[in-house]
Amino acid sequence: MIGVDIMLNKKGLTLVELMAVIAILGILSGFAIMAVNGYKQKTVNKVYTNFEKQLKDGAINYLTSNTDKIPNEKDYYTIYANELLDNNYLDELVDPVVNSKKCTNSEEAKDSYIKVFNNQDIKNDTQEMQINEDENGNMTINTSNISNLDLKYTICLKCSKYQSKGCSN
Repeated sequence: MIGVDIMLNKKGLTLVELMAVIAILGILSGFAIMAVNGYKQKTVNKVYTNFEKQLKDGAINYLTSNTDKIPNEKDYYTIYANELLDNNYLDELVDPVVNSKKCTNSEEAKDSYIKVFNNQDIKNDTQEMQINEDENGNMTINTSNISNLDLKYTICLKCSKYQSKGCSN
């Protein structure tokens, strides 16, 4: 009973106990802030990675429609982000860090590009067939030699303070 009487007579926290609680809460909030900032940075990096994928997909679609732009063997062709945007192969990419800024319609967009490298000869036995019909209903069939190209894409995306690994300094 003596122990119970001592606890009942206590009227609040001592200064040391209060400081200990504040210190523990400070440490826990510090860990929470670090975790939130880490998750935020991972999310922003995923957005930029997705932007790079969109640039590559836009370049692939652009080259599919503009086969004359496919580089010769052991050569490369540079496609700028503004060119993809202007020709509707790419949508506006809004910067996740500064929401009012667009990565594809800014000074950085002039520096964002995709270099397409061709590592093999285009000549092959595979045939592509294109069927055209004129206003009189006459059909013409055009064939051309194409191949399964060995194209490599180097992506340079510059947006806010982000710069992808494919950018040459």
